[in-house]
Formats: sequence, C-alpha cells, structure tokens
Amino acid sequence: MLGLSKNWILRIMGKSDNPDQTSCKEALCKETNSHYIENGWKIVLQWIKSHVDISGNEEVDTLSKIKIKKSDQYQDQETRDQYQEQEIRYQYQDQEIRYQYRDRDQEIRDQYQVQEIRDQYQVQEIRDQYQVQEIRDQYQNQEMRYQCRDQENRDKDM
Repeated sequence: MLGLSKNWILRIMGKSDNPDQTSCKEALCKETNSHYIENGWKIVLQWIKSHVDISGNEEVDTLSKIKIKKSDQYQDQETRDQYQEQEIRYQYQDQEIRYQYRDRDQEIRDQYQVQEIRDQYQVQEIRDQYQVQEIRDQYQNQEMRYQCRDQENRDKDM
C-alpha cells in the first residue's frame, strides 16, 4: 500500500484545490520521477474521510491551529503566560465535558490526557470541577466582603 498525503498530491497537480481519485492518479502518472509507475505498481487512490464519525477531530484541528499561531503571535512573556493559562483551561474544560460521556476505555484515555496537560505546561495541579467552584465561591465571598467594607468606609466619610 502506498500512502500519499493530500498536500503531496496537490503539489504534483499544481492548482487544484479539490482533487478526485482520477485527477490524482493522472497527476501521479505524469510525474517525471514516478518510479512507482515505471516499476509496474498498481496504484489505487482512496480518500480516507478523517472527520466522519470520529469525535474530537475538530477540537484537535482547532488546538493545532492555535499552537501554530501561538509562537508568532505572543512575544512578551506576560501575554504568553496568559495565553497558556487560557489554553490549559480550554483543554481541561474539554476533558471535563468528555468525562460525562465516557465509557471505561475513555476514562483511561482522559486520565492520561489530563496528566499530559500537567506535564506539558508544568502545572502543579489541576483541580476537579467541585474544587474549582469552591475556590470561585471563596473568591466571590471575599470580593463581596471588600465591597461591603469599602461601602462602609464611604458611608463613614459622608
């Protein structure tokens, strides 16, 4: 079996953005240095529909596009750190969503992916949703205490 990437075939063909099996085979036959044809290989081209019935593929595409842009787009350290934090949050929230719909095999993969996120960004810990909500509640309560205290001080000044 001969595996050829779509980009490689498009380079051979020139301009076509949407090649079909026939045009790809013709382009491959026309290539001057195609030793496959010269050696009598039978070439059968078949497209593999990678996005059909495979969950998570669009997410992977989105993350890969983000990573490509990241190196050029974010130069200063502070912005890069903020972006990295956002990306971690996106990936982990995605894991939490998948957690609800998983089977036993998926559970093992999810645990591995969360660990992979920790290792990739050197995160000390990723908390579960309950702990995150608890921290948010504490922060909001503290914020409300500060607001009340500020209001009391303003009232005293008047």
